[in-house]
This record gives sequence, structure tokens and C-alpha cells, in this order.
Amino acid sequence: MYGSFLRIIDRTDENSINQVAAFLGMLNLKYERSVEYTIVIMLEECEEIIGTGSFQGNIIKCIGISPDYQSEGLGAEILTALVQELYERGRTHILVFTKPDNTVIFTGIGFKEIISYENIVTMLELGSPSLGDFLNDLEKNADRNISNPPSVFLKADLLNEEIIQKLHLKTEDCEMAYVFIKDIPDERMRRLLEKNANLKILLSPEYLVCENEMPSYFLGNITEDKIFYITGGLFSGFFARYISSNLSSTRFLVPESNFKSIFTESLKKNLTGFGITLEVF
Repeated sequence: MYGSFLRIIDRTDENSINQVAAFLGMLNLKYERSVEYTIVIMLEECEEIIGTGSFQGNIIKCIGISPDYQSEGLGAEILTALVQELYERGRTHILVFTKPDNTVIFTGIGFKEIISYENIVTMLELGSPSLGDFLNDLEKNADRNISNPPSVFLKADLLNEEIIQKLHLKTEDCEMAYVFIKDIPDERMRRLLEKNANLKILLSPEYLVCENEMPSYFLGNITEDKIFYITGGLFSGFFARYISSNLSSTRFLVPESNFKSIFTESLKKNLTGFGITLEVF
């Protein structure tokens, strides 16, 4: 764009951070101070911010464009710069969460829609490993000879011996159960999980976001409980559409101690709508 330039924000410069936060605030968006990288587009003549974007991990966040410049291609410019920086850091699978009405900004540079929850939030991805790769792996691990095996979701950071014991009791009469977990804390926990041969441990996909893991900068002034409920709806939709349907699994098991009650409530209501039973152990 003529008369503008892109600038990387120094994370130690509190004044610059406050300027970005104020700019997003005017757009009814929030600046998440936990982000690790932020860029802005500024007008040359007055160094006024007219666009910004950030990322944390492999999730792009805090995208905002001034209403006066939304037809200038600034969104694509910011996203392209963020994607390039992420790729240079070796993060080749990128996620973004946004309002459904704003997805064209992302699909225009190659992002693919994964799942939406009502008219509130849409998850999109770019790069690899992709959803297609996850579904291929899921197909390889599916056992079509077992009728309605339960699926289990465990949070790695909360995994302990008590939860594993409860899981074994819950699934001891099952011919097989799929266990999704993003990581296993240590070898001892792995051995305890694998003690029951009927548990098939699978890497939990990044798409299964929990509670406060979903960016909420674009949702306005809503409560934490509402954010947790929305995240539960997104989680449920992904599980129903991609996991339950591919594994023929209509039983979903979670430890009681893993989630706040509002998130569990959302899972139960939304999964029931898909014909899936939530069981807490």
C-alpha cells in the first residue's frame, strides 16, 4: 500500500504495546498480551496504526484493520507476513479463529475452514500436517470390527495415576477404547496407560481446543464462562464431524477433574445434539 510501512513491535516497549491495544480497542477487539510476536502497518506521514496482527505458538491472533483502509489489502499483507515468520520458525501448521463473517480474509490467502460453532466462531488452518493428514491417520487406526468403541479425551498436564486408574475401571469391559491425548508427561504415565491392552492411544489433534485455549479477542466483552461454553461447542462440533463419524464412536469419556463445569455442560449439550453420549468418570 502506498504511503505505509510494516513494523515489528518490540515486546519490551510498553508504549508501543499500549498503542496496539488502544487501536484494537477502537475496533472492539482485545490485544492478548501473551502473544509472542506482533506487527503493525503504519502510515508514513504520521505513524498512525492502520492494521495489526500477532501470533502465539502456531495460532494467529489479534488481527485488526482500520475501517478506513479495509479495501486496501492490508489483511492479506499482515497475514502473509505473519505466515512467513511462522514458517521461518519451523511452524508449518497454522490455526486461526475468527467470526464466520470474516473468514474471507483468511481463505483469500489459502486458509481452509475446519469447523464453526453457530454464527460465533470459525476455525481455519493453513499448512501441514493438515486435517486431511489427521483423518488419514485416524483411518489407519480405526478398527471396523468393533461396535461403538468409546473415545476418551485426556489433558496431558492434568494426567495422574488416579485418573488412569479411573479410566481403566471405566473401560475394563470395553473391547477397545480410543484415548486422545496431546502428550504423555513421562514414561511412567505411558506405562500405566498401556497397562490395559484395550486402550489405543492416539495423538490428540490441535483442533480439539479446551476452555481458555481458544483466542477470544474478537468476541467482545463476554464472560470467561461464555468463552468456555463456546469453546465446548467448537470442540463438540469437531469431535462429532471428524472423529465420531470416522471411528463410529458415539460414547465420549472425559475425567471429571479435567474441566470446569461450564465446559463439561457445553460438551454434554452439544454432543447430545449430535447423538453422542458424554460420560464423566
